Amino acid sequence: MNKELQIITLLMKANGNVVSQDTISKNVWDIESYSTSENVWVFISYLRKKLESINSKVKIKSIRYQGYYLEYNND
Repeated sequence: MNKELQIITLLMKANGNVVSQDTISKNVWDIESYSTSENVWVFISYLRKKLESINSKVKIKSIRYQGYYLEYNND
């Protein structure tokens, strides 16, 4: 499964709760590969751009030093 899909799946399963960068790293990158918070940030950035390009009502939000969560806009 590709990393973007794994990240968005983790965020969806969290039901609006914050998912830490550490949790994302541990669940998306395997033990043998090297992952940093920068890797997570890059993939979150890719996902944000893709969600924006399809005019999604879902946005990936962040809380500094805590992690990421999905925000649903019901306009």
